[in-house]
Amino acid sequence: MTQLAPVTQTDAQAFCNLCQWVYECWAVHTNLFELLPARLEEERNVSLAKFMETPYGACLDRLNDMSHEYVILHIAKLHDPAIQGQNENLSIDFFVRRAFWSEDEESTIREIAAKLNGFYDQIKNARNKILAHNDRVVYGEGSLLGSFSEGEDERYFRNLGLLCSMIWNKFPNRNVPYGARTFEFTKSGINGDLLNPSSEASELRELIVKALPTTHNRACPE
Repeated sequence: MTQLAPVTQTDAQAFCNLCQWVYECWAVHTNLFELLPARLEEERNVSLAKFMETPYGACLDRLNDMSHEYVILHIAKLHDPAIQGQNENLSIDFFVRRAFWSEDEESTIREIAAKLNGFYDQIKNARNKILAHNDRVVYGEGSLLGSFSEGEDERYFRNLGLLCSMIWNKFPNRNVPYGARTFEFTKSGINGDLLNPSSEASELRELIVKALPTTHNRACPE
């Protein structure tokens, strides 16, 4: 079996930064696109179907699809095997397989990884069949791939945050400005964080709701 090279501080920081980025993309997607229909109905009495008839709705629908696919693809990369051919991947597997975990830590991190992989198994076919490739059979059948139960994505990111916290804090003497750290990957973000992606997306969502004209002939026909 090919041996993995020793983990460096740079490896740990790079992987946690990648996870942070995937989380931010997901937080923006959920707080903007997934919550927008309900806010339109509540604040403007505009149904999603009516909104989709507007140029704004049509454009946002395309952006929604782009964002959704982007998040799935980047989640998928976190689940690459540690070694592929002659290459190593900064992935969950890369860190779980390390020998530097204590017995208790290894048990914990493998349990977390199993939960993460359970979610990935549900979206893997979407990644393999329609995002990374154009599978003829899938397109011919019009199959629905990548679905999961409500709340499972939130549980995934909470567990990803736990994993990142364990990996990050294995290197306590790193020469970076923020030392020890706990990663909290929640849909609402961290209260008081000025760069909270959830809050930023929510503000944009509310701006869209308030700015939507309801009488313009192309906006929301009665």
